[in-house]
Amino acid sequence: MKRLSVVLILLLTAALALAACDLGGGPAPLPSAAPTGAPATTGVPTATTGGPAAPSPTKTGAPVSLAQAGAALDALPSYRWAASWMLQAGEGGATSPLSWQAEGVRVADGNRWHVTWSLGEGDVTLEVIHIGDQEWVRFGDQWVETPTDQQMQFVDFTPLGWWNDLAMGLTEHTERVSLLQGEQVNDVLCQRYRTTASYQGVLISGGTNWSHQGDVWLAVDGGYPVRGRFMGTGTIESVAWTLTQELDITHVGDPANAVNPPGS
Repeated sequence: MKRLSVVLILLLTAALALAACDLGGGPAPLPSAAPTGAPATTGVPTATTGGPAAPSPTKTGAPVSLAQAGAALDALPSYRWAASWMLQAGEGGATSPLSWQAEGVRVADGNRWHVTWSLGEGDVTLEVIHIGDQEWVRFGDQWVETPTDQQMQFVDFTPLGWWNDLAMGLTEHTERVSLLQGEQVNDVLCQRYRTTASYQGVLISGGTNWSHQGDVWLAVDGGYPVRGRFMGTGTIESVAWTLTQELDITHVGDPANAVNPPGS
């Protein structure tokens, strides 16, 4: 395997920086063509589509604390996931190139990650394997090693990044979160929560009148997010946009979850 050349580092960094702008307050996104599906990774499930269902709340205005859900997710021994962050103009309109879809495997022992994600309409696709202090990026049929100072730039496209993007709005507006009935989701018994009123869940540069609603399912045993379905609407440069966020965590603690170096 080769180490990344300066040109490849710049290409990778530019692609990551472009996708991270939506989480870090970069310039308003430019519309592009409709997205293609996220690239498939063997053995990794893809998230189901569609918005949240509408069961009647068993409690309303419940003072729910979701602050520990991210830490609970980080503490899991291993899991697989599928996640997306899709920003579209109008209903079924152009898709921002800052949108992304990802899937992968996480194994806590050895800080192991295998992540595949695509940006916007799928023109930019990246695959990364990270183990301990080593990381490789796939370009075509070749894996190249990532320099230390360029590693872990994929975290925003993992469940941790997805949850962190969402959690601040949830934890700051717990009075707007309702407790729904328990459900079995992804083979895990979960408690379901719903935002019952609009809240400022995600900040997008240049966005105004932004609102955000949706459901999250937390595991009864462990408190980690198992599924999330959220939708936001707002205006960016006089254009109405819709943000859809989806997350599914599966195969928690499955012995088959494995992340190995390329070619092994």
